[in-house]
Amino acid sequence: MDERLIKREYWTYKEKAEKQREHNSKYGKPYDPPIEYPKDSTPKSRFLHDLMTDFAIYLRKCTECVDENYPEKYIDWAGYVADLGIDNPRVLPDGKNMSILKRIDWLCQYIDYHTDEMCANRGLLWQIGDDIKDLFHLLNKMDDKYFTDEEFSIPVMDIDMSEGAAMRDVFERME
Repeated sequence: MDERLIKREYWTYKEKAEKQREHNSKYGKPYDPPIEYPKDSTPKSRFLHDLMTDFAIYLRKCTECVDENYPEKYIDWAGYVADLGIDNPRVLPDGKNMSILKRIDWLCQYIDYHTDEMCANRGLLWQIGDDIKDLFHLLNKMDDKYFTDEEFSIPVMDIDMSEGAAMRDVFERME
């Protein structure tokens, strides 16, 4: 992937923190000052953003392996696209300003459109991406105290597996 594309659309808080550490060590700061994050971000929001961005990067790298002329050049009825909330699943979302969840949805539909002869842009990958977005929403409901910038951990004593509990839904989605 192009480096400019990564910096513009697939950036992570972890990379920004590493660059700040490199900058501090380059200029010989005698101590390791804390990383400066945007005021509206929390460890939970940074963790979830980086988690979804890592998935989007994986999907974007997969797009480089698909035949962008498929299915048009092989199948007579090609071109059918289900309206699943994105502009055009035949093209990549590069250069478009959108949320990371919308970008994941677009990339899943793009890959499905160029690989799935039966379901066009609503194939297996789109379904998996939808489940991962559901997992994002469930994790977003969790208490902030269970998150750091790098991990989500919950003590066993705090796990609520009762009917309708968010934690139960998280485990079902992960399964």
